[in-house]
Amino acid sequence: MLGKTRNEYSSSYQPNRRPSLRESLLDGEGLVFDEETNSTHHLNSTALFIWNQCDGNTSIQCIAERVADTYDLTAKEALDEVSRLVGYLEERRLIHSREDAPKEDVKSC
Repeated sequence: MLGKTRNEYSSSYQPNRRPSLRESLLDGEGLVFDEETNSTHHLNSTALFIWNQCDGNTSIQCIAERVADTYDLTAKEALDEVSRLVGYLEERRLIHSREDAPKEDVKSC
């Protein structure tokens, strides 16, 4: 299994996209180009929905709640999916943690 499991992230974990990445849209899906590794990553529409919320201010719990509402999933299913994708993106160094951010910086859902 790629990435961390949902039990390995705190609910206040705030994933943040690396600012040096180039992004583009193609038919409702996303392409992320990493110049450091010279690699391109394809994001389907659900992954793109999650990716766009990895702003360093939105908690993983809040992202999961939005995914559950948008895609008609249970809270557990959504948190599992978000955690898997965040783990995958972290492994590829496309996002990094803002877990140490002050509580007042966390966006409310």
